[in-house]
Amino acid sequence: MTVSNSPMPDVGDPSHGVTSLDAFVLELRELRVASGSVSYGEIARRIAVRRREAGIPDALCVAPRTTIYDVFRLGRRRIDVNLVGDIVSVLGVPDEELPSWQERASRAMIDQLAPVDAGAAPDSEPGNGDAPSQLAASQAMRLTTQDAATPVRIPLLLAILIAVISVTINVLGHTWSHPFGTPLFLDMIGTAFAAFALGPVGGAVVGLASSLFGSIADPPQLPFALVQIAGGLAWGLGFRYWCQRGNPWQRLIVLNLVAAAVSSLIAVPIILRTMPGGTGHMAEDLAIVFSHHGAGEIEALFKANFLAQVLDKMVAGLLAFAGLRLVQQRVLRRPVQGSTD
Repeated sequence: MTVSNSPMPDVGDPSHGVTSLDAFVLELRELRVASGSVSYGEIARRIAVRRREAGIPDALCVAPRTTIYDVFRLGRRRIDVNLVGDIVSVLGVPDEELPSWQERASRAMIDQLAPVDAGAAPDSEPGNGDAPSQLAASQAMRLTTQDAATPVRIPLLLAILIAVISVTINVLGHTWSHPFGTPLFLDMIGTAFAAFALGPVGGAVVGLASSLFGSIADPPQLPFALVQIAGGLAWGLGFRYWCQRGNPWQRLIVLNLVAAAVSSLIAVPIILRTMPGGTGHMAEDLAIVFSHHGAGEIEALFKANFLAQVLDKMVAGLLAFAGLRLVQQRVLRRPVQGSTD
């Protein structure tokens, strides 16, 4: 990709009449224009692809479009230095020039945190004038080295912990759904969470393990391991290859519908073959209603089960995605100071 070689504004140059970070943001804007005015959504998609190619776990590949837009906003006090590296890279800047861009961003942040006071008293005590700059440099270095938007690999122990927690959520959800008479199944929230955090294989493994452990207390649950596995694969593959290309919340809704359809297509034949008397779930009451309106047994069961699956998978997918964001911010990353100002 060809990038304009026109002179960039000098970061912190008072002649521009803007703050150091404003001047740097103007550089980023000029780079974006020179690269063909790439949309913020496309920049986010390219960053996700770049991170995935670098071996970053799926859970850390997403760079929300709003976060990308915020980097290009004037009037900032801090900036995500590592995200800057991702942005300029996908806009065509060679890898060898990335450190220069990140260094200028860091320097601009230092200048922003500790602007030079041109009217300082001349008889100020020697050495004290450097204290603000040193403090600002320390703050900027801390933001740079601990930046929340820097993708990191999920440690093995943390991955195991996520899997164990996910299985526990599934088993408890299934156990609680029947006594309370809820129309939800509540047995795949953990599967969705594992699929988003660990990928499709992780989701499938958690789903299988959930059915194996759940069948100890409820043996008829074992055949539904196929539903768990299919749901984990559907959520994981959709999240990896589709949800990150646009608004993740909007696409997640569609992905949840897909997971519901896949689950229903597998669950209904299992019910018909292994549980001719029914499972006792509230969805079967709805199947009776459909039957009274002229639907055949199989058609009525499919309709009722699909509606129940849609409701259940919407709740599961949205809760799992919210949980993933929480883990990203509180465990896998530190607070995103550089992208929220």
